[in-house]
Amino acid sequence: MMTPARLARPWGGMAYSYFRSHDPALVLVHGAWCDADDWNPVIPSLPPDQSVLTFDLRGHGRSDNPLAPVTFDDLVDDIAALVDHLGLGSPVLVGHSLGGMLSMRLAERHPGRTCGIALAEGWTWLGVPWEARHEMYGMLPHAIIERIKGKWDAAQRRWPEPVLTGFWDTVRQANASHFLETTRLPVLEVYGDRGKPRPAREKLSIPDRPNIRLAWVEDAGHYLSHEQPRLLGDLITEWLVRNGLVPRAV
Repeated sequence: MMTPARLARPWGGMAYSYFRSHDPALVLVHGAWCDADDWNPVIPSLPPDQSVLTFDLRGHGRSDNPLAPVTFDDLVDDIAALVDHLGLGSPVLVGHSLGGMLSMRLAERHPGRTCGIALAEGWTWLGVPWEARHEMYGMLPHAIIERIKGKWDAAQRRWPEPVLTGFWDTVRQANASHFLETTRLPVLEVYGDRGKPRPAREKLSIPDRPNIRLAWVEDAGHYLSHEQPRLLGDLITEWLVRNGLVPRAV
């Protein structure tokens, strides 16, 4: 059972839930204007004997609001502080969207602090030239789309306008190209193809290297944890086993 708690940070309380079991822990990082609950449909398809950590970034979900300027790297520092607080050592980072970008920056800034990264539409940078990337919702039902949009609106209203604008300026500057070109960590990149022709890796700024696996989910869009949670969990689990990060289930 996941145990909810809060970590005191200089800006306020950071809400998290943690299930302690076997290492390496799986640290699940949600996307912008989402929250930890987005991972709930995926968790049952992840390895059952691993430690799992979910949390809400500042200004999201159950965490406190940002009232002072916030940068992209401030959120990276929050994640690192939480990992240290729980003594997770070298976990696997699993990030969606902005959460994937944050995961890559954490691994780049803190070598040795993670043993692998799985990305669900975790963009290398926000300006990748794949034309279909803005088609967000795939085959999701209208009701779920409206729920996602409602969560977006509610979360953004919590941020003072100057703080929100300044934060996104720093996100636009983030670019993990050098990290992906040089890291030796195992990396999984999962994208939905929107029912369109799948672009070459260069259009996603994903180098063709043996440690980086690119997997596609047919007809899905950006919100893979809502559209294909079981398939996303299975892809992550298979990648974990293939790279020796978790044992194969007996």
